[in-house]
Formats: sequence, structure tokens, C-alpha cells
Amino acid sequence: NRLRQYSRQDYLVLAPTLRGRIEAEAWLAEHPDLASYGELSSAVEKPEPTSEEDADQYTTLQKALWAWRRRLAEQLGQPPYVIMRNELMLQIAETRPQTLDELAALPGMGAQRLQYYGETILDLIKLYPPQPGDEEKLAAQRRSLQRAADGASERSERLAGAATVQMQKQIYMRLQELRQKLSVKERARPHAIAGDSLLKAIAQRAPTTLEELDAIPGFRTSRLMQEAVHILNIVEAVCAHPQSKE
Repeated sequence: NRLRQYSRQDYLVLAPTLRGRIEAEAWLAEHPDLASYGELSSAVEKPEPTSEEDADQYTTLQKALWAWRRRLAEQLGQPPYVIMRNELMLQIAETRPQTLDELAALPGMGAQRLQYYGETILDLIKLYPPQPGDEEKLAAQRRSLQRAADGASERSERLAGAATVQMQKQIYMRLQELRQKLSVKERARPHAIAGDSLLKAIAQRAPTTLEELDAIPGFRTSRLMQEAVHILNIVEAVCAHPQSKE
């Protein structure tokens, strides 16, 4: 009872139930060292340059690293990015490490890459010394990646914002339905059960625990108090499957 399965746009989706979320939060509180995912690069992985015009944007060291990675990927039968991502090769070209310790300090290198490829990378760095114009090329690449990352972040924020507004609307509508049922059952006016401002506050905060719900001003004195678990289930259902109209 910690996970529930449903279908969304012809895909099967697993989502945590309220019980699952509560137990997961408790477990993470006991294991804070495992509570984060670590860094994830938002930069887009570009293919290797395919024309002379594209190749002119990169340093000779980068092109040598690409050629070495391509040959190794073919030998191992793996995608090139598994061997080494473009971001790491850009960092190598920017910093030009001279020792294994300096190479190991680069984010994404890791112990295994260092063990298997470290000496080869250092040899390539020595074989392809800096050339005039390298700094400008590397700076231009870094600016391009930053623009791409900023654009992706803005798009993600817009999509997340739109999804949040939609979920809030659905929670609010479901709360209105609950209030109407209670008003019929208790033969009272809907606003005597709870005001619109309280319903909107619950929808905006989307509480996932009784404590969060209890902390919303006006909830404890409303006649929705008796439906606390029901309200949490509504929030859970909408957040897990926002397109549902049930």
C-alpha cells in the first residue's frame, strides 16, 4: 500500500500513496546523507562536429578527445557519451590538467574513468598544446551552453507553473464538491461548512500531512476538520494524476 498504479496517456505510472510518502519522509529524515540526488547537468549533449565550419568552433584538443572517444566507443560497442560526456571534455580543454590528481578533481571524472582513461587523456593533453584562439573558442562554447541551460530552465519553470495552477484548480473544484456534499448532509449552507478563502488556501498549499493541513489558518475551526483524511486523499489523487476528473 505504499505505491499506486494508474494509466496516463497510455503509459503505466507508479506514484506514492499518502502512506508511502509519509514513510519515505521518515526514512529520509533518518538518512539525511541519502536525501539528495546530487548535481545533474542541464546542458544539452551535442553531437560531434560534422563539418569544417563546426570543427572550427572547437580546439585541437577537443577534436582529439572526440576522435579518441569515438574509436573507443566503437571498440566497446557503447554510445560515446557513456565513455565521456561533452561537458567533461570541455572541462578538460578549459583546465588542461597535468596530473592524475588534477584530472580526478574534475566533476564527472570518477575513479573508474580515471583508472581506465586517465593516462591516455594526459597524453592527449601533452600531444595537443594550447593554440592561439583556444580561450575564445572555449569561452564561446561555455556561453552557448549557459544560454541553452537558461532556456531549458525557463521552459521547465513555465511548464511546472502551468501544471501547478492546473492542479490547484482541480483541488479547489474537488473541495467545492466535498463542501457541497457536506452541506446537503448537514443541511447547512456551503459557506457555513467552509469559506472559499479556506478552500483556495488548501488548494494552493496542497498539504500532504495532517500537520500541514492543520497549520492552514481557519481549518481547525471549520467543519471540514472532520474530513481531514479525505482532503489529504483528494490532494494526493490530484497531484499523482492531475488529469483525472474522478
